[in-house]
Amino acid sequence: MKIINNQEFTENIGKKGKKIMKKKIIVLIAAMTATLAITATAYGAVRKYLVTTNKNEETGTLTYNIQTETAPTKVPVMKVVPGYIPEGYIETSNALGKYHPNGDLSVGGITICQPFYTNQFKEVYVSDVEEVTLGGVKAQILTREGMEYKHIINMFYEDGGYVVTIYGANNTSLEELKKVAENIKCEQVPGEFIDLEANKATEEKAEEFVEPTITNDHIFNIGEEIIDEWAPYRNPIFTINKIEVLEKLPELDKNCFYDYNKYLEFTNEDGTLKKYERVNSRKWENNKMNTVTETVGMKFVAVNLTMRNPFDKELKNINVYPRVYSMEKTSKGTLKSLNDYSGCELSMDNAPFYFDQSDYEGKNFYFCDFAPNEIKEVYLVYAVDEDQIDNAYIKFNQSGNAACVGSYIKMTK
Repeated sequence: MKIINNQEFTENIGKKGKKIMKKKIIVLIAAMTATLAITATAYGAVRKYLVTTNKNEETGTLTYNIQTETAPTKVPVMKVVPGYIPEGYIETSNALGKYHPNGDLSVGGITICQPFYTNQFKEVYVSDVEEVTLGGVKAQILTREGMEYKHIINMFYEDGGYVVTIYGANNTSLEELKKVAENIKCEQVPGEFIDLEANKATEEKAEEFVEPTITNDHIFNIGEEIIDEWAPYRNPIFTINKIEVLEKLPELDKNCFYDYNKYLEFTNEDGTLKKYERVNSRKWENNKMNTVTETVGMKFVAVNLTMRNPFDKELKNINVYPRVYSMEKTSKGTLKSLNDYSGCELSMDNAPFYFDQSDYEGKNFYFCDFAPNEIKEVYLVYAVDEDQIDNAYIKFNQSGNAACVGSYIKMTK
């Protein structure tokens, strides 16, 4: 079964109404072992399953293993119903289970994962583990020093054999997070079941996934048409007409900013972008995450592109979400990633903060509709670190599917 280590949400938008979130799978057991740098804690045998946790002190990785009395092939689908959410926290549309102060995604908050069944899972960068009972449910509180989401609560529902995980960012107190955990309820979704054997086969196949190679036929120039590789029959054709690196922006429509107030926060009085503290590296050492930052300047990158509907039919809910990546060409002519550049809060997820053709509001900001054969002239604006611009590429991937190579165009010549 595939093990997904973390759920720090960095999302791609795949289609309207859905943000692709990394899955979280978990389990439980009790026993005690200790070898070399590996330590273990025991939870105590329970009626239906036994949970063991082993921690690698060098890497901070905590591994859970579960042994069950029976091995069911089908289990009911469960859903979490929160009974308490801190005042002012608003659930994020398109990413249910995520709650942020005033609904602001750029500010950390709380994530409540849906119940999952599994026989193993891992949590990374764990400093400390505390065993507790919350709302009558056995649980572990994980502390992760130096991480943005400092606390994780894993709740083990022995009767159902599933686990619920709750993440809390640094701006949420542990007491509030515990109160959230104490008041959640898990309800069965009527008539819905999970085929565990089918899931296992799918996840094992997914483990075989290899990052696709970005060859020259996926690298485009200004003026060339870009056709979606995943679903060309339901997506418009893109053509980038012009890319400009700017110190200041021309006068723009305030209604076309994803978050105009955030834009004002990152700009100086003269209209240029402020410098900010960028995270350059992270290293797990001495039981905590140590972060190295650097103050860097930014430039605006404005992109003019044409989107054409080639069909005699309407296109609805079209995602316009090209993102910026720091890349370099290899000796073979392929592209490879240079670093984990993720940009500042203004260009969240390396996405444009300005899009003048949106037909929707809020979290559906990056979507628009097309009439039959309609052509749209689009203006996008990004905030890009000065030292990343020469290596920056814009990536188009309409599906958001990692199996798609995508289409790339260099920001500068």
